[in-house]
Amino acid sequence: MALLNRRLDGNNIAIDLQQGQLAIGGEISGNTLNSDKGTISSYDMNGIEIMIINVSNASDITLMRDLKSQQHFYPIIFSDTLMFESHNGEYTEAKPCQTLSAGIYFSNEHRPFVCNKGADVHLAILRVRREDFLKFIPVDHPFIKLIDENGDYHFYELITNEIKRVLSNLFHPNTNEKLKYNLTTAYSWELFSLFAELFFFKRNSNYQSISEYDQIKLQKVRNALLKDLSRPKTIKELEVIGSMSATKLRSMFKEVYGLSIYQYFQRHRMEEAKRLLELRKMNVSDVAYTVGYNHLGYFTAAFKKQFGILPKSLIK
Repeated sequence: MALLNRRLDGNNIAIDLQQGQLAIGGEISGNTLNSDKGTISSYDMNGIEIMIINVSNASDITLMRDLKSQQHFYPIIFSDTLMFESHNGEYTEAKPCQTLSAGIYFSNEHRPFVCNKGADVHLAILRVRREDFLKFIPVDHPFIKLIDENGDYHFYELITNEIKRVLSNLFHPNTNEKLKYNLTTAYSWELFSLFAELFFFKRNSNYQSISEYDQIKLQKVRNALLKDLSRPKTIKELEVIGSMSATKLRSMFKEVYGLSIYQYFQRHRMEEAKRLLELRKMNVSDVAYTVGYNHLGYFTAAFKKQFGILPKSLIK
């Protein structure tokens, strides 16, 4: 397993591209490590920092997260091709994902972050300061209280089309080196602004401290919920899987994932339907049945509510 030893404790803010070189080989030029497997770039923009990993992963890569000391920077991890999953509190895995359900992981966990062999790794890791959050929220905001008290937090967000567009610009820059730094700075602040809008103004959250133990139970619920998108599980079934009451489950699920249990299931179900339609191998009726709709009209209405278009428009 190759090791990309990325310290995130705020005391060593320089990104060690030489460690990245041990993981993927190549040569370092300025802010970028270039390899036949891809690139790793890092920028310190007199405020937030960003690390951009854009590689075809021939071997496992582990990012070591060192958050033992008092934090000065808070890492937010973005991807348009990966989703994030905890493994019994031992490490977090970045797994390939085909839909917009790939997304955002924001946590102060102290454990390795693993990208397994064979996956194309597109990650943008923003490191922002407490004072940067205060550009968007007041000092008495519950999230500021949470980080000031060093509470454990684990938040996930589904990626939006706007964020996906910014990530595409970061992962696939089409400019010369003289403009690259300025554009990367602009895109990084835009990415942070879109995150702040999503996380602080659109999320219905109390920003509570969530223990790792409860996070693992919630992940079991999430995995069971998405295992069969043709049938939503009942709250009774999910209570058993998560070993918690319905009231606690509903509250904590929304706290961690930003949506109610049904909203989260429905979002993934519609994303899967959209993916199947875009393959153009099935008609609308077959796709509707595959994701659990026996009545085409109900499926069409749900799809239009989610995406603003009729499902048949994707297969013309």
